[in-house]
Amino acid sequence: MRKTLLLFFTLSGLSSLSSCLSREYHYVAQKMLWTEAQSHCRATFTDLATIDNQEDNDRLLTAVQTQAEPTKKAWIGLYDDMSRWQWSLGNEDYDNITEYNYWQPGEPNFAAAKENCTVMDAQGFWLDVPCDEEHGAVCYYDRGPAKYILVTAKMTWQRAQSYCEADYTDLASVRNMTEHYNISTLLSGETDYAWIGLHRRPFAYWSDGSTSTFTNWEKKQPDNLRSGLPQCVSVDMTVAKWYDARCDKPSHFFCETVTFPPSTTEPASTTEPLSTMEPARGSPAAGSRHKTTFKLKIRSEADMSDPAVQRQVLQQLHAKLEKHGLPDFKLRWVQTDGHTFHKEQKREKQGGDL
Repeated sequence: MRKTLLLFFTLSGLSSLSSCLSREYHYVAQKMLWTEAQSHCRATFTDLATIDNQEDNDRLLTAVQTQAEPTKKAWIGLYDDMSRWQWSLGNEDYDNITEYNYWQPGEPNFAAAKENCTVMDAQGFWLDVPCDEEHGAVCYYDRGPAKYILVTAKMTWQRAQSYCEADYTDLASVRNMTEHYNISTLLSGETDYAWIGLHRRPFAYWSDGSTSTFTNWEKKQPDNLRSGLPQCVSVDMTVAKWYDARCDKPSHFFCETVTFPPSTTEPASTTEPLSTMEPARGSPAAGSRHKTTFKLKIRSEADMSDPAVQRQVLQQLHAKLEKHGLPDFKLRWVQTDGHTFHKEQKREKQGGDL
């Protein structure tokens, strides 16, 4: 049965997300794995700490001032989700665990935390490699008699993506066996490796589902040399610099309590905003005080209370906004009266309604 759900989000011209919410940090002097810390923060506060700017990063350390001997490092909410990739074509999200793939055995191995783009070899296998390597490419052309075009000129992944987008449609996606066969046939005997559209951005997401736009890495960080092991982020509480570390390493951690002010423009008859979107500092709208609330109606057979489904909705909305020239905005879910989503209530049909 297809369900109709309403999603509210606010588009505001305030200088940053932090300017419209109150974020209080809590230092927890108890050692836990990152996932255990996440569960504790969600049960006791709001979530693991999200840091949107330098002011947040500096303020984080005030939460440990009452501790006699705080540990040197503590978890925050940033992590590297190794299963989350994206196809260049349509900014389509991709899960390399559950969706079609043809990785070479042992791949992707995330070597030295630098292998974030994908090539296909002459046998059709996928390999993750550094994006600044130079290889040929397979472009997709949605208007041509030949849908897949092999480009033998050597270029980086970014240049290949720009080239395909300018002359054709985009770098090729490989979402099923048929597409895989058509592309691998092109490569056979023609080139060693060719770029396809699959790529990823490491340490791109916070525990609360928002996209990372600010970092404060220590020099030469992240330096993950442990191939294939999940990595999470901790902060050094003496200098507030960030380090990557294995998520299965117990550590103290920072939680946050997040509260939002009431909307000043939303009609009283509607619910509180369920997703808030704010421009980052330096965006064209920064400094403006204009705020507009939008309502989205979602029709879906999916379970919208499922966190994985909620995450996909946020990702797709974020990709659409970026595509239409709004790269500095953030989206996040906000619970009201215990629910993230609200079913639309049926209304009596009035005279003149269509």
